[in-house]
Amino acid sequence: MQLLLSGDAPPLIPAEESSVILSKDERIILALPEITLSEMRAVQTGGSRGVSFRVMKGVYYHVGSFQSQSHEQLKAIDRGRFILTNKRLIFSGAAKSMDIDLRKISTVVPYSDAITVTKNTGTKPEVFRGLDKATLTVTIEGRTFVEKLTGLMVKYIIEGSVKKLE
Repeated sequence: MQLLLSGDAPPLIPAEESSVILSKDERIILALPEITLSEMRAVQTGGSRGVSFRVMKGVYYHVGSFQSQSHEQLKAIDRGRFILTNKRLIFSGAAKSMDIDLRKISTVVPYSDAITVTKNTGTKPEVFRGLDKATLTVTIEGRTFVEKLTGLMVKYIIEGSVKKLE
C-alpha cells in the first residue's frame, strides 16, 4: 500500500490498446473495462388515498389526499472504461464520458468494490462501481499474492499520483 501512496507504482493492470490521447509525460496506470458510472438522482414516490363518489353520469367527486416524497437514490448512468493515468481519471461510456484532472479531485471515498469521486468544482459526486472485477498480482520477497482490486487501492493510487503532480 505504501508503494501505491508514494505515486511510484508501476502500471498495475496491463493497459489494453486505448484510444486515449496521452499528454507529454502521461502514462496509463490502470485500465478497467465494464465499470458502472452511477450518480445520485432525485426519485419521487407517492400516491393518493380516498374515496370517489359518482355524482352523475361522467362526473365523480373525490375525497382524499395525495402525498409525495422526494429522496436521493444511487442510479446507474452508464457502463464503460475506467482509465487512470498519472494525471487524469477518464471514464468513457456509450452515453457519458468524462475527463477529470487529478488535481481537481477534492475527495475519494473508497468502498470494497467502488469509489466515490468528488471534484472541487461543486458538482455531484461520481460513483465508479465494479472495481472488484479486476485482480492485482503482487510479488513480495519471492511470494506472489493475487488480490481483488478495491476502492481503497484505487484511492491510494490517486493520492500517490496527486502527490507526484505537486
